[in-house]
Amino acid sequence: MVKERGSIVSLSIDSFMFSIITVCLNNREGLIRTFDSIKKQAYCNFEWIVIDGGSTDKTVGFLKEIESLYVIKKLQWISEPDDGLYDAMNKGLKLSNSGYLLFLNSGDVLSSSSVLESVEAFCKKRNYPDFVYGDAYDCLSNGEVLYKTAYSHRRLWYGMFTHHQAMFYKLSLIKGLKYRLVYSIAADYAFTSEFLKMATSVAYLSIPICFFEGGGLTSISSTHLIGMKEQWKIGQTIQGKGLFFSCITFLLHLIKHGLNRFVPKIARTLRYKRPKLNK
Repeated sequence: MVKERGSIVSLSIDSFMFSIITVCLNNREGLIRTFDSIKKQAYCNFEWIVIDGGSTDKTVGFLKEIESLYVIKKLQWISEPDDGLYDAMNKGLKLSNSGYLLFLNSGDVLSSSSVLESVEAFCKKRNYPDFVYGDAYDCLSNGEVLYKTAYSHRRLWYGMFTHHQAMFYKLSLIKGLKYRLVYSIAADYAFTSEFLKMATSVAYLSIPICFFEGGGLTSISSTHLIGMKEQWKIGQTIQGKGLFFSCITFLLHLIKHGLNRFVPKIARTLRYKRPKLNK
């Protein structure tokens, strides 16, 4: 596989408020959807970093095309083999040069054209917190779109309190922090757990940040079980949970997945607090 690297396209921008990091592999159509939502943003002080895993579906051609059109004020992209999603995210971290990071992978879209504008104004008002998070829309497999209100970040012990695509990390605090490749599913949970241990200011913005495809109510699968085991390990090694507390958390996860599988209407009522949106 030949490594391809896009040049930095810059229009005299010295510093950026946001770095939007997008990871993709053979998902050109999803990347186009992500790009469309980014280019529509009313707030333009951001850079877009695309880490492609060596796609063979004309993704690189699309990146070269938009690079030549100067649609994004600063665009960086790499196309080369990697060791998976989290390895690609680590590559994005190395290229970032901004105030805050947002991980928005191919297929993910921002909820409206005013998202970055709203987050920037909120950060300024709050004296630029170390970590900012918001709500999200879940796009269910049956076509429904439901509003998912974030839990408080103080419930990190239970799991991710909102979608990873609805979290903004201050770059200056990350330093040498990376996604741990030992976790195949929950590396974002480990990363967030480590980051919040260092953060001194956290702020919640009660607006939807993104549309999350594939979200919602699912039954227990081997993937979920692997994720639960990884969260168990993260809880003990990073968060410092004791055995008893870890067992309680694991039991709560089993109950949640049981509700999702056997009484989904009740599970939906408990989790989704606002009516669905016609996308």
